Amino acid sequence: MKEPKLLCLLFLFCCMTSHLPIYAQTNAQLSEIAADFQTTYKVPGLAIALILPDSIFVGLAGTRGSNIPDKIEVTDKFHLGSNSKAITAFLAAKLVEEGQISWTDELTAVLPELASYLHQTYQKINLEGLLSHRTGLPAFEDESSAEFRALKRQKGVDLISRLEFAKIALGLPAVPLGEKGHFYSNAGYIIAALMIERKIGKSYEDLLAMQFEQLGYDFYIGFPQEENPTQNGGHRKRPLAFLSQQKYRPLPVHNPFEVQAYFAPAGDLSMNIHDLSHFMQLHLKGLLGDNNFLLSESYKRLHFGLADYALGWYNGYIGKTTQRFSYHGGSTGTFSSAIMLSPDRGVGIIILVNAESKAVQKLKTELREMLWTRFGGGS
Repeated sequence: MKEPKLLCLLFLFCCMTSHLPIYAQTNAQLSEIAADFQTTYKVPGLAIALILPDSIFVGLAGTRGSNIPDKIEVTDKFHLGSNSKAITAFLAAKLVEEGQISWTDELTAVLPELASYLHQTYQKINLEGLLSHRTGLPAFEDESSAEFRALKRQKGVDLISRLEFAKIALGLPAVPLGEKGHFYSNAGYIIAALMIERKIGKSYEDLLAMQFEQLGYDFYIGFPQEENPTQNGGHRKRPLAFLSQQKYRPLPVHNPFEVQAYFAPAGDLSMNIHDLSHFMQLHLKGLLGDNNFLLSESYKRLHFGLADYALGWYNGYIGKTTQRFSYHGGSTGTFSSAIMLSPDRGVGIIILVNAESKAVQKLKTELREMLWTRFGGGS
């Protein structure tokens, strides 16, 4: 659930280095890069993608699990963690374009029964504020935190609905937004999905399925092995990993890192590298002025409509230039993901790993720096 804030700073630092022009790369070349990182860090499996406005190149390395000999394929799903937020914001943007909901729709107008649960420290909450982390809702990232302890939970049983979650979350005091004007919160995305469900009259899950069916994308809510036991599995670093050839241990389908169903809009979606790359190419082309599934202006609002964090995306400038980038990372503890896009450089990068650890965070940082330096565009 939590992505270290240092990652954005590291990305900004690496962007200050020299850049080489983008050349068309074969899948074999990207797979060599993936294999090098997979071997060096001894992770079970890794998928990377280089996205250009007119091309997508994918590199794969490793297997679906430390106990599964099947090699990673382009159709293998990876859990996206908080990169699910970009998908939820995308869904909201389409519904806004269709006139079914508005960015300025207020929470208590859509769900008047929540007014009595709203802590006095909250101001008016609307859809855009929820999706841009500008409400002051608690983070709901660390399961040992006070806000998670406030939830009524029973192990292994999904007893809490999004509405029940909202009643509890909104009853907690607002958190100061800080000097950047936002405070990262999974709760905002859960409650935004609840607003959408009430306004449209369909579940978040059904709305997402309808939208992705139009786009031709495959997805799953939950870990990939819950859908199919032979699918990609999540991993954690082994205790005393330096004593073992296999540094990561596979986790069972149901494990302590599962989240309840209400959490899906904030961080419980899985996709394969093929479909995720095409999805990100829509974003890149939209940022470059193309009206595709969404209007170009909608993509620009999602990525850059607000400073530092817009709608599902962190954003900033590359080094000391005026060239922009948007970024998000994600993990609930068993998979790890990172996505970067720069419309000014005309390139996007995706990194998906079927494991999580401090070493995996280092892998993602170094791999991003290397891919950006090699393929990140002009000076």
